[in-house]
This record gives sequence, structure tokens and C-alpha cells, in this order.
Amino acid sequence: MCLPKIVPRLSETLTETNPKIRASANKALTLIGSTIQNPEVSRIVDILIIAISDPYENNEKGLEILLKTTFVHYVDAPSLSLLIPIIEYGLRSRISLMKIKAS
Repeated sequence: MCLPKIVPRLSETLTETNPKIRASANKALTLIGSTIQNPEVSRIVDILIIAISDPYENNEKGLEILLKTTFVHYVDAPSLSLLIPIIEYGLRSRISLMKIKAS
């Protein structure tokens, strides 16, 4: 149950200037994504990781895929740890369409 604390820290290191740090953080997010048990989230985990790793360019794609996803199964803490950074970034965006999608 540590993933909700780890993923936001990892997403902060994805904007690091050192490419080795970014690559390591991206690899860690990929490993975290492979542990997701929720079937809906596990199908879109690659898109979510891309949206987290480059939110300026890809956050809208992440929000769109979340809007298109119908959640039937229980969304556990590890799944939420990948969803919340995308939603938070959308809510903090200056673009009103992004805020609407995140809401």
C-alpha cells in the first residue's frame, strides 16, 4: 500500500534533467504498472505511464482514455496511484478543457 506515496515522488523525478534518473523512474513506473490487479487499469497502464512521464504533451491523452474507460471492478490503491497524478495535472492546468475532462 505504499504506491500512493511512491508514484507521486516518481512522477516528480520524471522531469529531472539527468536522463539516467528519468530512465530509472520510467522503468520503476513500468514495473509498478505491471503489478496492477484492476483489469480496466491494466489494459491502459502503458498510456497512463506515458501521460505521467510527459504530462505537458500527453496528459490530455491520459484523461481521454480515462473518460472512455468504464470501471466495473474495484479500483484499489495501486490503480489509483497511477490515475490520480493524471487527474491532478488536469485539474491544475490553465486550459479549461483539461480541467473539465479531469473533473
